[in-house]
Amino acid sequence: MTEAITLRQPLARRKQRTLLGDAIRRFRRNALAMIGLVILFFLFFLAIFADVIAPFPPDRADFS
Repeated sequence: MTEAITLRQPLARRKQRTLLGDAIRRFRRNALAMIGLVILFFLFFLAIFADVIAPFPPDRADFS
C-alpha cells in the first residue's frame, strides 16, 4: 500500500477566474481583435461627433 504524506504548508490556492475575466484576457492577447476594437471605437467617435466634423445639413444636397 501507499503511505499517506502530510503537508507542512497548505497548498497555495489560485484566485478563481471568472468567465468574463477569462474572455477579456484572451481578447487582449489577440492582436487582430484589438485592432478591430480600435476601428470600432473610431467609427463610434465619428458617429457621435458627425455634426462637429461635417457641419453641413444632410437634407440639402447639391447634386449639380
